[in-house]
Amino acid sequence: MAIPSSFLIFVGILLLPAILATPSSLEKPYPCPSECVQQKETHFHMYLHQFPAWDNVTDKNEAPSFNMFLDNWLITMENNPYEMIIGHARGYHLGMAFSGGLFQTSHTYVFESGRFAGSTLQVLGLLDILVKQGELVIIGGTGAFSTAHGTIRYKEVQSTRSNITDVVRELEVHIFTLGTSPLVMAGAIPI
Repeated sequence: MAIPSSFLIFVGILLLPAILATPSSLEKPYPCPSECVQQKETHFHMYLHQFPAWDNVTDKNEAPSFNMFLDNWLITMENNPYEMIIGHARGYHLGMAFSGGLFQTSHTYVFESGRFAGSTLQVLGLLDILVKQGELVIIGGTGAFSTAHGTIRYKEVQSTRSNITDVVRELEVHIFTLGTSPLVMAGAIPI
């Protein structure tokens, strides 16, 4: 009995290089019947300004509604909330029970000026006000961002205006769009 099993091991070792050199069918598990649509990867940087619904804040851009806040936060290209406003984050954030600082967010980033005017991004995720940094997910968009998906890394930064109370989040936006998106068709787009 030892001879047949030794023989099988010997043959297996001899055939191993041939098996490894053969192209695998797993390399392309979903081959395209025609040309595959190319994706465009885009990165840009912007700031999100939240003026909380606190008693000491005069320029509030959110409103409490039961156990959530309705938001109209500013999106800017600079840390200053009053310069280079390119849009608004409209939606809500909802306090998570037993979380101690986590808020579920659902926002539509509406771009109102600049190269992306008229485009939107749909953004979901958790804001952690204790850790002050995290990641949000982009689940769609319109206009230049049609078929968008990607992530937004955020971190809280110090406001450049000492006379106001705003929570500033620096956003690193990383977007993928399909070849049918106007963003891809136009090539590189500076924001």
